[in-house]
Amino acid sequence: QHLEFLELQADFWCGLSSSWTPHMAARWRRSIEGLHPGEVRESLLESVFDLSQERVREVYQWMIDGMSDAGQLSNADQLRWGLEKYGLRLPSDEALEKLTKAVLEGGGYHLIQLAEFVTIISRLTLAQIVTFLEAKGGGLSTSIGGAGGPSPAGGPITMTVSDYGVRRVTEQRVTDSQIRRFFFGHRPMPESPSDPTLVRWMHLRGYNLNLLLGLTVK
Repeated sequence: QHLEFLELQADFWCGLSSSWTPHMAARWRRSIEGLHPGEVRESLLESVFDLSQERVREVYQWMIDGMSDAGQLSNADQLRWGLEKYGLRLPSDEALEKLTKAVLEGGGYHLIQLAEFVTIISRLTLAQIVTFLEAKGGGLSTSIGGAGGPSPAGGPITMTVSDYGVRRVTEQRVTDSQIRRFFFGHRPMPESPSDPTLVRWMHLRGYNLNLLLGLTVK
């Protein structure tokens, strides 16, 4: 429950990411400039934003194996190893302290669990993408092939998201100003534990590579 609650704290992750990864916007922009859609998976997702189960487990195991050779390490040192192996820039001591206190509930010398590591890697990567999208100044809905319509929630509609199951359908229209809340939100749960997981359908208002890549990572 602690990790599930923490994963929803978009402002915490975005603020933490921005405090030590200001190079992210330039890195993302360099990655997508001149990139053909057919090259997205190999050239960008797999090399820069790979959050597949296999990749995260590989990095986690490398971190654990390295600890066995180095002896007992603090949570902060464990994370330094893991973040560097994954390819994230090493954080400042202040940012690392905030991270260990929040996710690991105080830090210490206990072994970081896989679920904790997954939360850290996935949320930091997502935060980098979201802060870059927000920095575009409301340009998310400006896309090749069309633009979103007006929305009373403030700003043009970027995408429409529908979650449906055997008992109900819910729909939300996501505007530029709601991007952060959407990306860090969780999918609704079915009404009954016996019901299957809700299916999510997302419709983008035109072709927008930046937003599409962010959704792929989410």
